[in-house]
Amino acid sequence: MKLCYGRRKINIPFFVVLISLLSSMSSQSSNSTAANIRIDNVHIYQTELKSFSQKSRLYLGDKKIINITPMTDSPLSANNIIDGQNKYIIPGLTDLHVHIGASGSNYSQYQHVPLQGNLNAYLYSGVTQVVDLFSFDNTLMAAQTLGQTQITPNLYFAGALLTNTGGHGTQFGDGAIILSADTDLDKAWQEHMARKPHVTKAVIETFGGHGATLTDKQLRDIGERSKAENLSYFVHVSSLFDAKRAIKAGATALAHGVNYEPVDNELIDLMIKHGVAYIPTLSVLHNIGAEKENQYISSQGELLNIIPKKLQHCLFEQVPALNKWQSYAWEKRQTAYDNILALHQAGVVIGAGSDAGNPYALHGVSMHSELQWLKAAGLTNAEVINSATNLAAGVIYQANTIGKIAKGYEANFVMLNTNPLVELSALMDISDVYKA
Repeated sequence: MKLCYGRRKINIPFFVVLISLLSSMSSQSSNSTAANIRIDNVHIYQTELKSFSQKSRLYLGDKKIINITPMTDSPLSANNIIDGQNKYIIPGLTDLHVHIGASGSNYSQYQHVPLQGNLNAYLYSGVTQVVDLFSFDNTLMAAQTLGQTQITPNLYFAGALLTNTGGHGTQFGDGAIILSADTDLDKAWQEHMARKPHVTKAVIETFGGHGATLTDKQLRDIGERSKAENLSYFVHVSSLFDAKRAIKAGATALAHGVNYEPVDNELIDLMIKHGVAYIPTLSVLHNIGAEKENQYISSQGELLNIIPKKLQHCLFEQVPALNKWQSYAWEKRQTAYDNILALHQAGVVIGAGSDAGNPYALHGVSMHSELQWLKAAGLTNAEVINSATNLAAGVIYQANTIGKIAKGYEANFVMLNTNPLVELSALMDISDVYKA
């Protein structure tokens, strides 16, 4: 059993000390049929009801939630008893679009942050699961190695993305899987599966209609192979036309989505018919504009404590002028919000993903900006929470293991000081984070 860490005490040596404590507690638990931990006097978020329970007891053992009872019931025994002090528990957040090896720095003055720092930032921010949609093999291997010796977020990854010759993703070096012809499909798929991915990611990006992309046949073939392997199929899109192409090719999730032009009924019907999730990644689009206009990211308070000072200086001391793409995204943000609300009201699943690792999309911190942007689009506080918990789990086919506070689920959750259904900013007022 892995005990939580207190946010105000987190530092890298603390994880080393914690492992010894966990080993001792695990030995205690193995010699007893009692729960390892019982947390009393907490309100537990119920995703289906979109509400918090009355005061309850939460029982943890073997890295999972083993029981939940009202405080009015007689307590069951446990090795360790914690008074939750009337706090609010939500499932650990899932960021559906990250790049764990990149720091979130400006490219022109790039500041490197060790991988361990990026992973710590997620836990500090209440993010217990991340979905990496493109990182180099050595980064993913290093993350898996770290996970063997310290507490890290659950990592679900695509490995290398699939793209066309000269397509989006190739600008970062040799990490992408490139399809130059249909005859490359078998080899490309073997390369993809050799990484033991949890999801698939393909790219449709014409850069405003001026570039080539994967063909419809290639996209369909990737979709069929992903379905056969039970892999969620994320497709990077940025236009209405390409969003429809992706869905017709078998996409199960749209990464980035349609942010510059209104969605239409055809797209909505396609998404509903095929059960496709929508992950708009507003943070990577809007954070720099919001920082330039009103210091939105640099005012995140305690969440920034985990971000290295050198990175904060790089990003916040002198925010550069927005480039053409960034300015356009900021100017068109209402269109992005309107599309999210239209899709949501039609019944499309909206998932929270920040594209962290890109400039001004900081690890962990940008998950909270993403949730605030979804709120700005018109989702209720409960709907925003669900976008990063149970709904996000469903997008990556993990709905039976994470994303809920329920018996048998992984014990990944966040204890909040105040009720986020009253003020969404309460999601940043974190008391403790529990991982497994």
